Parts: sequence; C-alpha cells; structure tokens
Amino acid sequence: MNEHNKGVVILTACISPRNINLKSFRSDPEIRLNDYLISLKRWLYLKCDYLDAIIFVENSNTDLSRLKELVSNDNLYNRKIEFLSFQESPRPEGVNYGYSEMEIIDFAFDQSKLLPKYNFFIKATGRLFFTNLSRLLKYNAKNNYDFMGDCRDFKFFNKEQHYLNTTLFITKNEFYKINLYNMKNALLDGSLMENLYFEILKNKKNVKNRFPFNVDRIGYGAHSNVNYNSLSRLFNSKFRSVIRVLLPNFKI
Repeated sequence: MNEHNKGVVILTACISPRNINLKSFRSDPEIRLNDYLISLKRWLYLKCDYLDAIIFVENSNTDLSRLKELVSNDNLYNRKIEFLSFQESPRPEGVNYGYSEMEIIDFAFDQSKLLPKYNFFIKATGRLFFTNLSRLLKYNAKNNYDFMGDCRDFKFFNKEQHYLNTTLFITKNEFYKINLYNMKNALLDGSLMENLYFEILKNKKNVKNRFPFNVDRIGYGAHSNVNYNSLSRLFNSKFRSVIRVLLPNFKI
C-alpha cells in the first residue's frame, strides 16, 4: 500500500468537563472515562490498513493512565499511539461547545509529534466508534479528496438544515491548515461549529460533503446523553441508508 494512503485518527476528548450548560449533559467523569475506554479499544481492534496511528487529545487535563494502560496491554495491530492533555481555555459566555472542540483539534495540530508524519487525519469524537470506517477510508484513498465529511443540507416544507456532522470527518493536513485552523473565534457571534464548517466547505473544490454510504455511530453522545444504539437511532440510520440509494443528492 502507498504510504500516503495511511493516516492517523485524532480522538477528541473531555473527561472532566467544566463548561456544562445542558441538563441532559453526560457529565460524570467516571462514566465519560469508561466511554473513552470502550471506544479506544474498538479503535485499537479496527482491522484497517489505512489507519496507522491514534492521537488521543483530552482538554480537561485529566490523568490518562487507565487509557495508556489499555494501549500497553491491548494494542492488537501495534498502532503508533500518542496521548496529549491540556486545560481548555475558558469558553466565552454563550458560545457553543464547538469552540472547545475546535481548540482540541488545533492543539493536536500544534503539539502532536505524530501528525506531521501523515498526509491526512481522521477527526473523530473520542467516545464514539463508527461502522464502515475501513470502507470509508478505502473510498477516500481511491478518490484522494482534500476533505470528506457528511453534511445535512436540505429544505423541506418548513424544515431546513445546513450543517456538517462534525463527529467524524477526514481531511488532508494542508487543507485543514489553510481553511479550518484557528477558526474558533468565528463562533463568538453565537454560530455553531457544524454550521460554520458547512459554510466554509460548501464551495470548495475536491471536497466530498456527503458520505457515499451510512457510517453509523456507536456509543453515547455527551450533550444529549443519547444512545446511538437505541431503536429510534437504528431506525433513523436505516431510513438514511434507503434515502442515500433512492435520492443520492438529497442530504438528509
């Protein structure tokens, strides 16, 4: 395999959150740590020639020894692993959690020793794992996109959505540096990371703004405490799978 087709995943994490503004927030540090342990093990066990390394970046300056212990005992495919931890900046009042998420990615971009060795990276929310990921990375390697993500972009009667699902995307390092790096202050007007990314990306060339097939999430969402394995979520996933076949240009 061409070495340029091998990438690294940045797993973004916050074990002990302090900026909590939702009653439904999954806030218990022990529960959150367990989410990350379960997810990290899935990443370690992912059979995928296109994934060469993992960067775990955490922004509450929490002890990562249990995660490191997992890696030292259970790194099935001997992937390169890097752990980074720092204390997030105070989030300005009224600013969405995406501000902190964008800061994590930028921190990895600035501080990681592994990242510069690769042509591209996968950004993934650290508590989640994604089905069909090996297939998606193979598809991306074949098409050599600068950026690939999954947008929702539709207007249907009185309902419309225009955003990028930021739990998972793939980008070349150089593309990220030019277009997305150090953009968190653009959220100070109250906009969301997902909408900001959508606006930045929508007219860029060599960008794939919809996954060609379903890439489902496994795990729990932090802000709504949603279980992505629930029956309702599985139904939504099946519905989207059908829509992608019947209406390939309808980004719902």
